[in-house]
Amino acid sequence: IDFRGHGESEGGDYKKFKNEDHQKYFLDSRAGFNYLEERYGHPNFLVGGASIGANIALQCMAHDVHIKKGLILSAGLDYHGVKALNFVENLTEDQNILFAAAKDDMRTSQAADMAFELYNSTSCERQKVILEYGGHGTEMLDTDADFFAKAADFLT
Repeated sequence: IDFRGHGESEGGDYKKFKNEDHQKYFLDSRAGFNYLEERYGHPNFLVGGASIGANIALQCMAHDVHIKKGLILSAGLDYHGVKALNFVENLTEDQNILFAAAKDDMRTSQAADMAFELYNSTSCERQKVILEYGGHGTEMLDTDADFFAKAADFLT
């Protein structure tokens, strides 16, 4: 889904949002899950997110044990008050995470270090991939075919 203020979603321009506005992305995600649950029942969900979306994906997983896997691209320890460490501590042992970051991430200078810290703070099933080159978020999927294949395998 596109969060409010992103892509084709309404809700303003995310570049002008205050921290409180960014923190409402969790509500957008819950609305998406509620729609899917109403339409298809409550299957085991998989989530993926990039940048602040990765933090929101972790938040969703921490609040819903039905979400079994999460593809977490360029998560930050704290994006606009969405604090990933608060969420990884609440994951259950039957959830599974793939943390990925690139050393050349220009948006977040310590993206690889943050991925290590999140990985080390998580007690559920987990993997980490640190790319030398790949950029920020979904750019990694475009720039590294091997990583794209690994991410696809993880989600299947």
